[in-house]
Formats: sequence, C-alpha cells, structure tokens
Amino acid sequence: GLYMPVSLPQRDAAFFNRISEGSLADVAFELSNILLGDNIPPADVAELVHRAFPFDTPVVELEPGRQSVLE
Repeated sequence: GLYMPVSLPQRDAAFFNRISEGSLADVAFELSNILLGDNIPPADVAELVHRAFPFDTPVVELEPGRQSVLE
C-alpha cells in the first residue's frame, strides 16, 4: 500500500544539502526514517530501501544552475 503521513516534518537547508549528495537508496532511507519514526527499525528500513532501489539515478543539468532532470 501507499503510506501517506498526516503531516510532513519540517527540515532545514542542511538536510536537503546532505541528501542531495546521496544515492536514491540513501535519500529513501533518510526520508523513510523521518516518516516512519520508531515503527520500523532503521536496519530493516535500510535493507528495504537498498533492495528497492539498487540502481543509480544520475541527474543531468539542462540549464546549469536552473534546471535538471533524472536520466
């Protein structure tokens, strides 16, 4: 099923800067831990997201500094 939280926790710019350097699985892990809280142990979340996203997602700049897309 699709998990939809009632509200989304606020994050600062440092959080977004940090996740922009990670893989898709790394980002999914960070966000899942925030949204799921203590409902699923972090080790289980890590295994799930790394199995769900075993591929790279390169970002290609269309207009440097303005517009990018996933390849």
